[in-house]
Order: sequence, then C-alpha cells, then structure tokens
Amino acid sequence: ENSIVDEEGQLGNLNPEFTAWIRQDQILVSWLLGSITESILAQMVDCNNAAEVWGALERIFSSQSKAKIMQYKLWIQSLKKGGLSMREYLVKMKTYANILASVGHIVTEEDQILYILIGLSSDYYSLVVSVTSRVEPYRLQDVTALLLAHENRLEQQH
Repeated sequence: ENSIVDEEGQLGNLNPEFTAWIRQDQILVSWLLGSITESILAQMVDCNNAAEVWGALERIFSSQSKAKIMQYKLWIQSLKKGGLSMREYLVKMKTYANILASVGHIVTEEDQILYILIGLSSDYYSLVVSVTSRVEPYRLQDVTALLLAHENRLEQQH
C-alpha cells in the first residue's frame, strides 16, 4: 500500500507526507461532494481530487452569476415608469442598481440617470432634454428632485 514502482521497475516507498496529503484530499472531496445538491453532484462525475471538484463548482456557479448579472442588467435597462408613481419608479430603479452592486457590477450614477430617463414617457420629454443637454452633469439626487417636482406639476395640470 505504501509502495510504488518507479519508471525503471524498481520498488520504492511513497513519501508519507504525500500519502497523508492524498488522504486529506479525499476527505475534502468527500466533504465537498456531500455538501452539494444532487443536480450539481451529477456534474462532478469525472472529478478525482479536491482541485477538480472546486474547479467544476467554480465553472458552474460563475456561469450562473454571469447569467444573473445579464438578467439584472436587462431589468434595469428595460424598466419603464408606466403606471408607477415617480417615487415607486425611482425606488425600483435603485433596487436594481443595488442588486447589481451586490453581485459585483456597480452601476455608475451617470448610468442610473440614463436608465431612469430612458424609462420615462413623453410627459417628461422636456425634462429629459434639459438633463441630457446640460454641460455640467446633474447628480442623481438632483435628477430625483427634478423628476418628483415635474410629476407634481403634471398632477396639478390634470
């Protein structure tokens, strides 16, 4: 059990540290495989050591993370104000930006403003032109205040 045959056919002894390392690696493999779901376990069939199991898990979950990021980016870019109040719309937009930040994809303030403006109806056209035409860019809190004030004016007109 602790012997090995070298390239020349000579019988030699395994390094005891290597044997201990192999044993620890197999314990780690057992622990990893025992702690994952059956659907993921099915994808670990060809993994022979802890490094292979870990690499397979990393590939599986990183592709899922990328898919989630794409989904969240799609949500934030396609959100429309529609029948939401301005406050509800802005909160929803901020929530999407926070979700993206939580998975490592920071949405800049400039992009948040852009996504907000893209989702507005033609009732806000004059404000969109004003914000996008300005040489000195607005801050998000300034745009938020302008949008809430504009919504109040629209409600007073109707």
